[in-house]
Amino acid sequence: MKLINGKIVFTATPTWHPIEENMDNFFKLISDISVVLDGPLPPTTITCSLCSYRKSFEPKTKIVDDIPF
Repeated sequence: MKLINGKIVFTATPTWHPIEENMDNFFKLISDISVVLDGPLPPTTITCSLCSYRKSFEPKTKIVDDIPF
């Protein structure tokens, strides 16, 4: 890491690390991530610096689950 013209520049040498394919573990990971993303939001707190952005992502209209088409 170096400071160049007021910016921190990180330099690394790429290294190949072979990974054994394991589709069962991959699909389990994707399933676990999906459960978290589809689950409820954690409660807001006063100290959370990200909670203020929640209102920006709320739907503008109510989502209706029983649309027949």
